[in-house]
Amino acid sequence: MDIRSKIVTALSSVGAPAYWMKWAGDTNPPATYITFQTVNRPDLSADDALHEREHFVYLDVFSETDPYSVASAVRTAMEGAGFDEVEMRDVGQAGNTVTELRDYHVAFTFSYLEVV
Repeated sequence: MDIRSKIVTALSSVGAPAYWMKWAGDTNPPATYITFQTVNRPDLSADDALHEREHFVYLDVFSETDPYSVASAVRTAMEGAGFDEVEMRDVGQAGNTVTELRDYHVAFTFSYLEVV
């Protein structure tokens, strides 16, 4: 399973572009955009075979305006695609790039259990 494709597909209806790891453009970023990264680990093994893998998705919403309407759409889209929300938090921007210092930022952690 390609977890990155599953995430991008889930977020396609949100109305903000999603990028793996970092914003990927040549000009200024959009007014609202999403970045994500993943971590996975074996979750259930039996009979010398892996049966489940757990994926954690660290997803960030950056926005020039209040990001909560997009955050709500992200939550709905990810849950609709089978992801479980672990947490959502506001993020302060000390020490980040000029663009990130300008934007509001909320961060999510989601999990997804893959049967292999």
